Amino acid sequence: MDEIKDLQKGITEILVAIGKIETEIKQLSSMAGKWEQTEKLAIEALQSTKAAHKRIDELSKQLDELEKKIEEDKKQNKDDKK
Repeated sequence: MDEIKDLQKGITEILVAIGKIETEIKQLSSMAGKWEQTEKLAIEALQSTKAAHKRIDELSKQLDELEKKIEEDKKQNKDDKK
């Protein structure tokens, strides 16, 4: 009789352990889905940042050209006054 009780206790412990493992697997699966969403958002943010930097660089070049033109115009006005 003790052997049967020991076997039943062992089986119960195994079933409890399997239940815990199933719970852990579900949690890991959920985390994997969240990781994929986070990675997707990070990639989109990186692409957006790269595009913004490209636009900023273009605007910076245009500003530099305008500053040069303004300086040239100032020099020409001084020459005109002489």
